[in-house]
Amino acid sequence: MESGGGVENRGIVTRVEGPYALVEVRPMSGGCGRCHEAGGCGSNLLNETLRPQSMNIYRLTNEIGARVGDVVMISVPEGAVLRVALLAYLLPVLCLIAGAAIGTSVYAEDRFALAGAVIGLMAGLLVLRLLQPRLARGAARIGMRLASTEELQMDCHG
Repeated sequence: MESGGGVENRGIVTRVEGPYALVEVRPMSGGCGRCHEAGGCGSNLLNETLRPQSMNIYRLTNEIGARVGDVVMISVPEGAVLRVALLAYLLPVLCLIAGAAIGTSVYAEDRFALAGAVIGLMAGLLVLRLLQPRLARGAARIGMRLASTEELQMDCHG
């Protein structure tokens, strides 16, 4: 579901811990949209069976006072996931390559390239660790609101 320059998905509050709510998000089905009908493709059932459940639980600031069992809509700003994924995957790889290049420029031997690559990778991971508070502040832009009656009635693709 798209909403106001971002992506929205439905979730259910499974636990409340102080100012935070743990929300289990059920991603929208990638199947045929006839999940519960006779003759439906059933791909959503396979997806639900194979996906680890812990990957679907998010700890969000509970500014709306949601309670356990409440159905909520989670909104993520457009491009936020892509930016974080690019940073998390690309930065360490670029640092690894730069480290290998520096190691090779010092001495044209494989062991120095390997040592430089390892040092570069560790430096990239350290930078990510140092950026973690800033990334967490960006995650605070994730919105949560109680689901409307119409949204509660939606089944599969709606």
